[in-house]
Amino acid sequence: MNKELTLFYTGWATSCKKVLDYIDELNGDGYTVTKVNIDDNPALVDQLDVKAIPTVILFDNGNELDRVVGDIDKEVLIEKLNI
Repeated sequence: MNKELTLFYTGWATSCKKVLDYIDELNGDGYTVTKVNIDDNPALVDQLDVKAIPTVILFDNGNELDRVVGDIDKEVLIEKLNI
């Protein structure tokens, strides 16, 4: 199992800053964490149909398992990761 957690964010949104504060804590706990600034990567945002920020998508071997959109609580995110 190769799980990857991808965060779509911007540097100017307060809700994104909160998620950025704790997302790195999950790196190395069986997850690879990737951060994608939507302003710098519009093609990927379109490809993955990201409509709001922050958006966290959980992938397993390249397949999307789940996504959490909006003001993401750390505990909710951790619960989602236990899929």
